[in-house]
Amino acid sequence: MTDASLKPDPMRKGSYYRRIEDIGRALDKLGVADLPPAPKFVAYYFGCEKLAHGGVGIVSSRPAVCEYHHRNPLKLNDIRARPVR
Repeated sequence: MTDASLKPDPMRKGSYYRRIEDIGRALDKLGVADLPPAPKFVAYYFGCEKLAHGGVGIVSSRPAVCEYHHRNPLKLNDIRARPVR
């Protein structure tokens, strides 16, 4: 059975779809474009990290709640290009 967080439903709270779309909304709400270079870098860095977690979780077919858990660090080997199953 496929986890519900893997379904492309924009209304499903906690889904990868919503989590990935929320990155852009959060950056806009923070006004990142108007920040000085150092804080702008940090904000975009964390946005990219969240996006990478989403990509790794989708390709690995893991539930979003597991992929985005604070004890699940992002590993560089997980981000490499892989064939889709």
